[in-house]
Amino acid sequence: MHSDAPPFTGPSTLDLTGLPAQTVRQILKIAQDARAKSEQSSLSPNQNDPERWSAELRAWINSFPARDIVVDTDRESIYSDRQ
Repeated sequence: MHSDAPPFTGPSTLDLTGLPAQTVRQILKIAQDARAKSEQSSLSPNQNDPERWSAELRAWINSFPARDIVVDTDRESIYSDRQ
């Protein structure tokens, strides 16, 4: 996941002293889930390989069935109801 936000500069540890055990477990679970999600989404598999990314995009596009339709992109016909 990419963000324009500045890097987090807060503490790298949290003081959970005095919190109920259930709360500590919940906080640890949230941290584990966030860490796993961050690792999974930090980079697209092909982010550093534009040729492969482009080839896979084309393959995905070509996986859809072709349609025998003609789309009229003429400006006059698109806006024919407007004067």
